[in-house]
Amino acid sequence: MLKVCQIAFYLYVDFREQKDDSWNGLKAKLLGDMQLLNGLRTFDITKVKPDMSKKAKAGIKDLKKSLDGKEGAELFKELKNKSLAGAGLFKWANATDKYYDIFRMVEPKKKLAEKMQSDKEAAEA
Repeated sequence: MLKVCQIAFYLYVDFREQKDDSWNGLKAKLLGDMQLLNGLRTFDITKVKPDMSKKAKAGIKDLKKSLDGKEGAELFKELKNKSLAGAGLFKWANATDKYYDIFRMVEPKKKLAEKMQSDKEAAEA
């Protein structure tokens, strides 16, 4: 479960400031957070930076490799057999990483659309 916690740590805690991803560091910064569940529920995707996602992706790849390349439901079932809480944390981290990839593509287009809308309104005035 160390790998699962590290993956979540890379996304949830800015690891550039908190470099200790050892078990003791994870217990203190991630698992020791009394507001962790609420923080995961209300997580702000704009806080994720490209290097945080890159590190999480590498962790996800390593985890899948260590579990014989299992994917999807099979991977979740394997993790769930080891730890229900760990499986849930992995599910959050994996979904957040995928969401970040989409966010990274959509956000510039959203800003462009807003700029174009304001340019249109200015031209019509």
